[in-house]
Amino acid sequence: MSSQVSGVRLAEKLEKEIQELVEAGFYISSSEFIREAVREKLKNMNARSLPDEIAEKEIRWLLKQKRNAGQHLVSTIEVSQELSLPYNQVDKIISKIKGISEV
Repeated sequence: MSSQVSGVRLAEKLEKEIQELVEAGFYISSSEFIREAVREKLKNMNARSLPDEIAEKEIRWLLKQKRNAGQHLVSTIEVSQELSLPYNQVDKIISKIKGISEV
């Protein structure tokens, strides 16, 4: 099933880089590149599936490392990306941790 979601505006530099890849034969079209980039991003956002208990231990470890490095405010998306955990799982666990104590 194929459908058009929406038009995408890109910075001129990005458009040029994509076009160079197309012209070099890495992709058939800029649309193919964008579809692959979206698939890869979605795959990375949901890269690992861990039980909440194990994910929570990893999140607490990462937050402790960040605090020790002087970074007290860490975004949910940053934690999700650094640990390759699904955003929704990280959001739920961070909300739980905040309910217990300040992150």
